[in-house]
Formats: sequence, C-alpha cells, structure tokens
Amino acid sequence: MFDLKEELTKGEYLFPNTIEEIDEFTGSEFENYLFFFFKSQGYKVRKTNDSSDKGIDIIVTYPENGNETIIGIQAKRWKQNVGSQEIRNMLDGKEEYSCDYLWLVTTSGVTRDAGTTALNTGITIKQREFVINTLRSLKELPNVKFRHQTSKETTAKEKIDADLSNNEKELYDRLRILRLSISKEKNTQLWMVFSNETILDIIKKSPKKVEDLKNIKGLGQKKIDDFGSRILEIIK
Repeated sequence: MFDLKEELTKGEYLFPNTIEEIDEFTGSEFENYLFFFFKSQGYKVRKTNDSSDKGIDIIVTYPENGNETIIGIQAKRWKQNVGSQEIRNMLDGKEEYSCDYLWLVTTSGVTRDAGTTALNTGITIKQREFVINTLRSLKELPNVKFRHQTSKETTAKEKIDADLSNNEKELYDRLRILRLSISKEKNTQLWMVFSNETILDIIKKSPKKVEDLKNIKGLGQKKIDDFGSRILEIIK
C-alpha cells in the first residue's frame, strides 16, 4: 500500500507512465498522484484530513500577481461520470480552507447536472484530458522518475521528432521556446500555457490568422488574446 508520509520521507515518488495505469489506481492513490504532480511543478501542496475533508482532498498554493492563490481540489478516479452532489460537497470546503478557486479533477467526466452545478457555483471541472496532459507535462521535466521505465523506452520528444520533417522539427522547437518564455513571463507552468499536443495541432493545421487559432486544440479565447499573435509570428 502506498504510504504518503513514507514517500515524503524518502523524497521520491515514481509516477505512472500512462493514463491506463492511473485508471487502476485507488481513490487515495489518485490523490497522491495529483499531490506529487503539483509538487513537481513547484507549487506548495498539502493533503486535507481524510475523515473531514469537506469535499476537498488537496490544497495547492501558487503565486499570482504578488499574492498567494489557493486552489482546493477534489480528486475523483472514477470510471462513471461524477454527479452534482460531489460538486456541491466542495462548497463546504471553500470557506474551511480559504480557497480562492475550486477544481474537480477526474479521470472520467461529469453528468449534465454536475456541469450545470459547477457552472452556477464557479467550480472548475478538469476532466480526463487534463489528467492525460499532466502525464505529458511530467515527461518533459528533468529528474522525474517513472514506474516500469526501461532503457529501451524512447522519450516523448524522440517519438515526436521521428514523425516530423526537418522544417516541422524547427517549428516545433521554436514553439516550445515560445511556451517557455510565456511561462516565465506569467510565472506559471509550461502545461498551463499549452501542451505538446497543441503544438502538434498548430504544425498540422498551420494557422495563418487569429481566427484560425480557434480551431487549434487547447487554445481558448483568453490564450489567443494573450499570445496568439506571437504564435502566428513564429509560423510566418
């Protein structure tokens, strides 16, 4: 059985390689995965009391505009969609833990009622694609150790390079450099800017104007407004 205190004492945690491994986690193991993921991103993280968590499993604190912002996270490693009651349960924890934001992070999805409840209460839902992107982000970090990793495995970067032409590889690298610059400017993590999957979609679709960026996976309107023109400049 995984022991969080023991892992913290050792100072090492072995991350899963695939979403399928996470699908086999217990609820507690999924909480531990998210704990160490946010810890790897440089955030302050703590777990709440299992017996009286008031709908919040993990507290993440990160700097924002010179202040500390607190996110309360409920982790659900579920196969079925999460219902509205789980969303409502989180509201009790917002005041308890002085949270600025509330996130539900799940390996599945949510029911329609849960989505409506989250929208009405200002709770952010992070579904399966978000969890997959956390794994991709981890594989770009140095000194992160994974389970079942062998010397025969190639890195995600090597696999991507094998599928790209020389010109595409150059664009891929330039977009990664842009992502790094934006993350430093905004004092945020790489995965919060855009993912490798977004970069590959940019390369595939080769947008020419701002309106085209709306068709790129992972680029919402706010990101397009913030740095869409910089992406287009690199493509030119």
